[in-house]
Amino acid sequence: MAKRERVGRLFKKTVELSEVMHPGRRKGKVKKKWAVEFITKELNKRLDLPLLNEEQEAAVIGWAVDIVVDLVSDRVGLDGKAD
Repeated sequence: MAKRERVGRLFKKTVELSEVMHPGRRKGKVKKKWAVEFITKELNKRLDLPLLNEEQEAAVIGWAVDIVVDLVSDRVGLDGKAD
C-alpha cells in the first residue's frame, strides 16, 4: 500500500473512531479536536513537513480532517447507514 493511501486510511479510521468515542450530537468540535491531536501525534512519528512549523502542520491536518468528515458524511446518512 502506498504511503499516501496509508495516510488517507489513518485519517478515515481516526474520524470514524472519534465518532464512536464521542457519541451524540453537537460534539463536532470535540470530535475534531481529538482527531486532529491524534493524527498530528501519529503523523509526527512518521513524517515531517519541513516548510511548516508544528502549529501550521496542525492547521493543515485540521483542514484535512474537515475534508474527510465531509466525505464520510456524504457516504453515510444521519442514521449511520451507507447510502
